[in-house]
Amino acid sequence: MNSTAVPHRIVVVGNGIAGQTACDTLRAAGFDGVLTVVGDEPRPAYSRPALSKALLVDGGSPELAAPAHGAAELLGVAAVGLD
Repeated sequence: MNSTAVPHRIVVVGNGIAGQTACDTLRAAGFDGVLTVVGDEPRPAYSRPALSKALLVDGGSPELAAPAHGAAELLGVAAVGLD
């Protein structure tokens, strides 16, 4: 691949906050190609906060806001290799 070639598709492995942040960062940097997030967990990204009294008292939800990066999500799919 030519070092100046811009990919038109990027696959991000991991549907946690790091994967979502990677997608957000790519979009913010101007990437307008196809983004796909592959995640072993069967649910959308969520924050994994440390257990605290506030969470117990308030019953707060760990759900993250819906992503704005427009990536396709393949949830419940483990990435086991790279080709």
